[in-house]
Amino acid sequence: MKNKLKILLIIPFLSMLLAASCKKDDLPKATQSGANTMAAKVDGKVWQKKACTSCIGGGSALEINYDDRNFFGVSGQNRDQNILVTFVITSLKSTRTYELTSQNLNYAQIYSSNDHKTYYTSTSNTGQVNITKLDLENHIISGTFNFTAEDENNPANTIKVTDGRFDVKFR
Repeated sequence: MKNKLKILLIIPFLSMLLAASCKKDDLPKATQSGANTMAAKVDGKVWQKKACTSCIGGGSALEINYDDRNFFGVSGQNRDQNILVTFVITSLKSTRTYELTSQNLNYAQIYSSNDHKTYYTSTSNTGQVNITKLDLENHIISGTFNFTAEDENNPANTIKVTDGRFDVKFR
């Protein structure tokens, strides 16, 4: 009888453990094909944006800049979540990891239209962008990113971005 009771008590625990281990990530897989995608976890919640080629009135899309001075910037806005994620690398010349620090160098920014606050990386709250593909012939830049950004008016208030990935085409 004691063994049956133990088994009955263990089954719900094992079910919860199995369900937790099967939890879906919901982030798209990292690609390197120029799929025009950008995604991350913003404070643990999935955030993602695909390019919108037919958005009216500005829509919500990805904006990619890469110029002859090797300046690279990508912004993704998800209007459903009211969050704009941007990062800038001032001199992108090769595949490698670039540090995100202050606005004068390489940096990341989040704008939340829910609370009308802007958050930036700084010398105290930093991050990285790892460029995994830089294909100048086919105009594709792909990589991963993560950072912590602080409220520009209250540096103690931060947002953490993890598991970021992007795969974009530039002109």
